Amino acid sequence: MEIITRRGWERDACFLDESTIREDVVVFEPRSAAHGTVWDVYLTLERAFIQESTRRTFETESGALDHMLLKLEQSERARRRGVEVHAHTEDCATHD
Repeated sequence: MEIITRRGWERDACFLDESTIREDVVVFEPRSAAHGTVWDVYLTLERAFIQESTRRTFETESGALDHMLLKLEQSERARRRGVEVHAHTEDCATHD
């Protein structure tokens, strides 16, 4: 998806129909169901363990892609906050 490239999220997005599962990513997984294809979106943790509480299943590919983009954006914001907190903590430590 062009937006993923434009936002620099290539390393944070994993499309299981194109690559293998990795750690610390948002996963897009199409799978067969009794009534056709469904799409799962979920997060992985260290060593690519699936965080089951984040799994959502969608009846449409577009719904799953929209949710994936939301999760990628949330992950980016959380990462930025983590960097800001880390920088603030280090700044405080250098002033003690």
